[in-house]
Amino acid sequence: MISVQLKRQFPTITIDVHTQFSSLMTVVAGQSGSGKSTILKMIAGFAEPDDGYVQVSGKYVYNRSQRVNIYPEKRKIGYVPQNYLLFPHMTVFDNIAFGLVQRKVAKKEIVIRVEQAMELCGIRHLQDSLPRELSGGERQRVALSRALVTEPTLLLLDEPFSALDVQTKRHVRTEIMDILTSASIPAIMVTHDPMDAITFGKQVHIMERGRLVQQGAYDELRMKPRTRFVAEFAGLTAYPGVAYSERSGLLHILLHEGVELKAVGETTGEVLVIFDPTDIIIAREEAGVQHATRNSFPMKITEMHRTINGTYRLHLKDKVELQASISAEAKEQLALNIGDTIQASIKAAAIRVEPLYAI
Repeated sequence: MISVQLKRQFPTITIDVHTQFSSLMTVVAGQSGSGKSTILKMIAGFAEPDDGYVQVSGKYVYNRSQRVNIYPEKRKIGYVPQNYLLFPHMTVFDNIAFGLVQRKVAKKEIVIRVEQAMELCGIRHLQDSLPRELSGGERQRVALSRALVTEPTLLLLDEPFSALDVQTKRHVRTEIMDILTSASIPAIMVTHDPMDAITFGKQVHIMERGRLVQQGAYDELRMKPRTRFVAEFAGLTAYPGVAYSERSGLLHILLHEGVELKAVGETTGEVLVIFDPTDIIIAREEAGVQHATRNSFPMKITEMHRTINGTYRLHLKDKVELQASISAEAKEQLALNIGDTIQASIKAAAIRVEPLYAI
């Protein structure tokens, strides 16, 4: 169990977080500048809070009121930085051994522990290689081995896959998940990539502007997102607006962008309107879809990508931007191309309306 209460004032942001990390693997997600990497650095001891505490396995490694501030190298916390920071002139073996050498561990024990870490991460065959001779995924596993070899009680990973290309990420995610499961060390991973949360996040913490706005499993966040960022992180489209009740029993919603929608629900006032890309209906013309929906708009296809499951994700733009998910068959039947203007529709019953959470 890791408990933190951390406050830190910066010129453009105030970090104020009070939470517990109770899962074996926790993902902390947020946009750039939300404070997520700074939280890791304060836990590791590389940055000092203005106030608060860090408690790992029942022991304070930092407590402002009790004047506890254990040096980073004494906290038994492994830290894998975003850019790995491998020493370019050292072999893989020496990079991994560096922390143990600094701690004056006996040479025989260093050899044993480094070999065990390399074996766990599947890089023993690379022990004599230099970082420049390694692929991105291999460098990442070296950095992870260097953190694990010190036998930490907690592992911190700062954007561990950000330097990798899409194909390498998919492969390395599976490898790292297996390694962390085998190591059985509590880990906190900072990321902005939803796939990391899907793969690793039994517990996901979402940060915005220095504050924790929501936490839960990825599927829980998707079911009831509290903010626009949480919804978009969970693969949904979301817009703030104002909802009014109508005599028909429907909600009349005016988005901040000036678009009007009809929805089913009872929540009025400042709201968050949420769409699932699979609920967007795509047609060449409005005729034939109006009977099935109460919301229909002409929009331009600005981007189109084939996903790993064979469907297509369309990025649509007019006064607002939407994402739509369609099958490969529908894409071919409609002969869709980037730049085409289509009719995007969504049923009133498919629109989710949630109270707008103030950060």
